[in-house]
Amino acid sequence: MKKRNVFELFELKEKIKSKTYSQKLHLLSSEHEKVSEILLQLENLSENKHETQIDAWKLKSISNIQEKINQQKEIAKYKISRIEKEKKSLTKIIAKHEIKRKRSIEKSEHLKSIENLEKEKKLETDITLKNNSFRWH
Repeated sequence: MKKRNVFELFELKEKIKSKTYSQKLHLLSSEHEKVSEILLQLENLSENKHETQIDAWKLKSISNIQEKINQQKEIAKYKISRIEKEKKSLTKIIAKHEIKRKRSIEKSEHLKSIENLEKEKKLETDITLKNNSFRWH
């Protein structure tokens, strides 16, 4: 099994967090679409065409229905604004995790290059030591 350096592990951690928040963002987007569609349907209902002759009971019934529709529209508008704020917040969180992930990748690559340079130097010193030991014998 390949030994991972600390920065590779940090990168994986940030990648997992980013994916988790992306999934939450996707769920919020689908919820936003549903609530927007409900709001559109409520607005269509509120544009109900009135009859020319309405008795008192029908007028009261229509008034009550219109009041309920308006209440539901307000609830839907509030949900949409709350969802939009949460989506904005999640987008910022995802961006922060992506920045951290990219930094971890850069540090990991830098660490790997340092390790490779050290290995090369060690090989060179080993080769020179072997060459020197052959010369003395």
